[in-house]
Amino acid sequence: MESLLRKFRSENDRLLEYAHHLLSVFSSDRNTSDKNGQPLIEPLSDRELELLALLAEGLTNQQIADKLYLSKNTVKVHIRNIYQKLGVSSRVQAVHQGRLYELLPED
Repeated sequence: MESLLRKFRSENDRLLEYAHHLLSVFSSDRNTSDKNGQPLIEPLSDRELELLALLAEGLTNQQIADKLYLSKNTVKVHIRNIYQKLGVSSRVQAVHQGRLYELLPED
């Protein structure tokens, strides 16, 4: 599939951006399975990874909002999305899963 997308991308400039997006799914920049090979259904966005790292630092929603120049409500939405993608319901679980999927460094 990846080789077909690369060929497609090089032959059709009009759909270059879409092909690039699809290729990013195959990228090894971000882990998509945990240490036991359990797949992550949907990868976290760069912003979600940034927020997850701040959660791991123990920052509050307001501190994260101030640091990233976001509203507190926007932070809550990102955190809810992180929880959904990682299949968790708390900050502690999110950080644990983030480490399990190697999205965060181990302590």
